[in-house]
Amino acid sequence: MNGKLHSETGAFSSDDMRAEILNPFVHKLELDNTYDKIKTAIFTVILLPFRVIVICYLIVTAWFLACIGLYGLSEEDLRRQPMTGWRSKLRFSILSLIRLVVVAAGFHRVRVLGRQHVPADSREAPVVVIAPHSSFFDAIAIVCLGAPSVVAKADTARLPFIGQLINYTQPVYVWRDDPNSRQNTIKEIIERATSKEDWPQVWIGYP
Repeated sequence: MNGKLHSETGAFSSDDMRAEILNPFVHKLELDNTYDKIKTAIFTVILLPFRVIVICYLIVTAWFLACIGLYGLSEEDLRRQPMTGWRSKLRFSILSLIRLVVVAAGFHRVRVLGRQHVPADSREAPVVVIAPHSSFFDAIAIVCLGAPSVVAKADTARLPFIGQLINYTQPVYVWRDDPNSRQNTIKEIIERATSKEDWPQVWIGYP
């Protein structure tokens, strides 16, 4: 193919090759006509602020519910046993609010392929691996999976609002300043995966 292209055009460069390949991770907005420009301007002024307000309201409400559910629980309590009773039911209310956040952000319908491999029973598939783990779009996968326990760095717990929401998933935190953290993390994941208690699925982002 390269030889044919070279013989027809007389020259072939790496720049030409890059121009032919579309990057799925880069979006270039091309406004070809006046209608598109006017529509973009109006929606930017009206729709964007409305979406931001709705998203902030939903996140703050979910954060408030998470604070209520976590009240009186220590970090050790969250690692010792899964939530039960009203705290477990409150988890679904928080998840519903976060799903609305995804909708308000513009992801009205998320198509999931291979749903049969994501059973509702965490005992059948106690660990879920998602790849590639690279951006905030991981949050959409977490919502689609029903808010599993994420494996995350410990600093995540200090994030405003989001930290409490992550804490409510009963995450497995990785302490990077602890030389034994990797072994402890693996041990905790195995304990949850083999436990007879009703732990949420463990979500591992790779790489």
